[in-house]
Amino acid sequence: MQTGKAKTDYYIETMTRIIIADDHRLFLDGMAAMLDQFDGVKLVGTASNGEQVLELLRQKTCDIVLMDISMPVVNGLVAAQRISQEFPQVKVALVSVNVTPEYVKEALRSGVWAYILKDANREELYKMIQMLADGKKYFGEAVILNLAYEYMPETATSHVSLTARERQVLELMAQEFTAPEIAQKLYISKDTVETHKRNMLKKLGLKNSYALVKYAIQHGLV
Repeated sequence: MQTGKAKTDYYIETMTRIIIADDHRLFLDGMAAMLDQFDGVKLVGTASNGEQVLELLRQKTCDIVLMDISMPVVNGLVAAQRISQEFPQVKVALVSVNVTPEYVKEALRSGVWAYILKDANREELYKMIQMLADGKKYFGEAVILNLAYEYMPETATSHVSLTARERQVLELMAQEFTAPEIAQKLYISKDTVETHKRNMLKKLGLKNSYALVKYAIQHGLV
């Protein structure tokens, strides 16, 4: 057992072997560092595309693949389908910024066991791995909500009742302007910008600015 891990907080009952796949090195390193905090988890390999994942699975014993969708050569959705056919004992978990209903439905058709956002915290990642290790599926709240919006359009509409000024602030946020820069462009105070952001987060039921911009782009608000 590795030292320095909080066994009482992050302990997987059954030894779980994991492969991570993403074409961004920083994300791979960050995910590996997070997994290193979990007892009962062993990282057996990393990959930068779906084809590399399949090659690793032919060489190593693995229980779970944590994989992005947008990757070169073979993307995560195609790789998930191939894994479910060639390695049915392996559970695929998608970790992505893409949670549109189309992606979610395709993931379900591809045999995916879990699906969470890339901004998920350590607790959600642990919960997902624990459930997969127990043979249960896990889909994050944002993933479920995005799928629900397609079948309940009236609910989705009620979530986007933003004022004209809020939409202006949101559009500038999506263009990566800071709060002081937005304040200068709209001739309002920085505190007013922050107030608009808080109001939008409350209306949309989101937790932070990153989620707010992502939501706006995915739902065509900007």
